[in-house]
Formats: sequence, C-alpha cells, structure tokens
Amino acid sequence: MAIDTRTECTARIANSRFDPCWQAVMDLVEIDLERLRSRLETAVEADVKHLQGRIYQLRQLRKAMIGSPRDDAANRPGRSE
Repeated sequence: MAIDTRTECTARIANSRFDPCWQAVMDLVEIDLERLRSRLETAVEADVKHLQGRIYQLRQLRKAMIGSPRDDAANRPGRSE
C-alpha cells in the first residue's frame, strides 16, 4: 500500500469535515483550545502581577540603599547646619 501524498490527505480531511464524528472531534479541540487560552491569560496576568511586585520591592530596596536626595545632602561630610 502506497503512502498517501499530502494533497491526498488534505483532500480526504476536507471531504470528511461534514461527518458528525469529525464535527464532534473539532468541537472537543475547540473546547480544549479555549481552556488553554484561558489558562495562558491567567498565567500571564499572574506573572505580570508577580513581576510588578518584584519591581516594587527592588525599587524600595534601591531607595533604602541610596536614600532620598535630601538625605544624601544632609549626610554629606563637611556639611554644617
């Protein structure tokens, strides 16, 4: 038995699209795709929130380490008030 060419396979698939079993399988595929899209969006939102929190923490750490410009001026050696 010869292996079907890609064109023959594509034609067979196109002709079977109106088969009820084909429709049922495609419906299941669509449902799974929608679930995956939803999970991906949720994961992306969670990752964004996590990264925003991390950025906030790092900014707070940087601020604590370098201080505000007023603190720097007040703490410079040789400054008299």
